Amino acid sequence: MQRRVEKFRNFKVLNADELIDKAFRRSVRITSRDYKEMAINRVSTFAGVVTAHFEKVIAGFNFDISESKRFAAFYNELVNLLIDRKKSEENLRKIKWLKSKIEALRREHVSKIKRSRTRAEVYKHRKAFYGRACSLIRDFDAVLKFLEEARRKLEDLPVLKERFTIVIAGMPNVGKSTLLKALTGSEPEIRSYPFTTKKILIGYMHDEKGREYQIIDTPGLLDRAIKERNEIEKQAIIALKHIADLIIFIFDPSFSCGYSLNEQVDVYREVKEMLKKNMLVAYNKIDIADNTSYAEFFDSEIIFCSAEKNIGIAEIKEAIKKLAEK
Repeated sequence: MQRRVEKFRNFKVLNADELIDKAFRRSVRITSRDYKEMAINRVSTFAGVVTAHFEKVIAGFNFDISESKRFAAFYNELVNLLIDRKKSEENLRKIKWLKSKIEALRREHVSKIKRSRTRAEVYKHRKAFYGRACSLIRDFDAVLKFLEEARRKLEDLPVLKERFTIVIAGMPNVGKSTLLKALTGSEPEIRSYPFTTKKILIGYMHDEKGREYQIIDTPGLLDRAIKERNEIEKQAIIALKHIADLIIFIFDPSFSCGYSLNEQVDVYREVKEMLKKNMLVAYNKIDIADNTSYAEFFDSEIIFCSAEKNIGIAEIKEAIKKLAEK
């Protein structure tokens, strides 16, 4: 899966002028004492650079990103939210046609050059090829720019492992990233994630048997009321149901986060309803909380902890392992 997501970072769709410049730079390097042979090789090199780039673009846009059946639906939904897939596929068909047209122009003008009897005639056919090829490529500049924009969006997809996956939720400033660090014992990997101005945080927890658990924090997605979100954000939240085996909802009973009990409970209930996954509630900041008697609001297991002070972290890890074993 990692290879399929990261492939979008390994190439760029050149626009018309960039591609033409690259092809010309490569072709003018070709020299020969035979002017006819040099013209044939320069035309062929120009066409080869262009068609090779088109082949790379066509091969790069494989929308079947996930190698895992489990994550296929998640990536499929993100791709559909990020780009206009129908238009992308239509533009890729145009690139295939353009590739075949450039190849046909090369064959046509190489044949004419071979039949030419004078140097002037050879140069005339070489110039004609360049003119027609460049004109065609520029006609498709908008197509190339559209595909590059789509590629840039797809290169931001997070790379996930086939592991038991925990997604952390909770209002801003309740200690989500602190808990992620406490559970994994290291700084989380930071990846781009669509639809937010922040980044997805991914960490990995290991147990005594060497099993690995994937823990994800999605800043900007699971931290405020659904009514405050646009439709794309709502769909992005729903996409998380395809990867989450467990949701840890962090609650701040000290209210130092700036949110009231009712606000936190409302978001908890909305997340639970939208994702319909096993929920584990962590009462964080118990080292500074005056009152932790809110259990009546939850029907999920509750663990009291302080991620900053490493209190209750062992209990959360044990709860994760038990749920994973089920």
